[in-house]
Amino acid sequence: MQTYSELMNDKKFRQKFNRYVRQGKKFILLPSDEKIGYSRIMACKDFGDVKKGDIGGFVLYINNLSQEGDCWIYDDAIVVGKKSRWRTNVSDDAKVRGNAQVSNSYIFGHADVSGNVHISESYVCGHAIVKDNAKLFDAGVHDNSRVYENADVNKAKLYDNAVIHDNAKLSDYSDAKGDTEISGTSDVCGHSHIGGSVKIHGKSRVSEADVYDEADIEDSYVYQHSKVYGKTRIVNCPLVSHCIIHADREFKDERLEKLEFSEDGSAKAIKDGSFVLNPWGWEKYVNFNPRG
Repeated sequence: MQTYSELMNDKKFRQKFNRYVRQGKKFILLPSDEKIGYSRIMACKDFGDVKKGDIGGFVLYINNLSQEGDCWIYDDAIVVGKKSRWRTNVSDDAKVRGNAQVSNSYIFGHADVSGNVHISESYVCGHAIVKDNAKLFDAGVHDNSRVYENADVNKAKLYDNAVIHDNAKLSDYSDAKGDTEISGTSDVCGHSHIGGSVKIHGKSRVSEADVYDEADIEDSYVYQHSKVYGKTRIVNCPLVSHCIIHADREFKDERLEKLEFSEDGSAKAIKDGSFVLNPWGWEKYVNFNPRG
């Protein structure tokens, strides 16, 4: 990579650079890197934490980075997108750093993207952070959400202060809101909706389900239109299907299907044949009170 001094020794480049400076441009493209086919950027003025002459990351077209705001592409990060007169891929005060690779996506607001992330067909905005080895595809990361470590968000969205990390996945048009935390190797998919102060961790899987309030799902499988609310804690349950649970209690090592648990602790069958399977065997649930 050529230095600022070396570039200024090229008369043709120096004239173009000085013209950009007079026009108030923020950056100029350096000659394309033949090995990768992209061009590095160089600052034409001081702004934010960038100084005139600083050399940044790579872009495919000049519109991949806005000439306005304090946004910048640092280090060896790569941002590519369609050539356009109207839209820029990185804008406002957003930062793209490290070895991040951003393709056909929009990073704006005060968003911060760093590490070895791969982002494609997505948008990251607000004060959102995406870092480490995270992956986004057709995803939206809003507000103060964070995606880090080896998390994977595919066709899904995060809002508010939602966090996903470790090796967790959020996919299939699902969304996480509030102070939700998804971690471990958990997989949230199937149009699921998660909100409140929910924790989904361990080896859990949540599919086609809604989980809200202060619910805690650990090493369990919750799916098929189940709804979990309140301070419910579900631990090591291999099956929670077609249930409505709004109970401040813990369910552990149980298999629940077609049951409704109320706040007062009572339970009733949603349909005939509902059951709970616990370590002691089968128990039919028909207007059963687990506290009785």
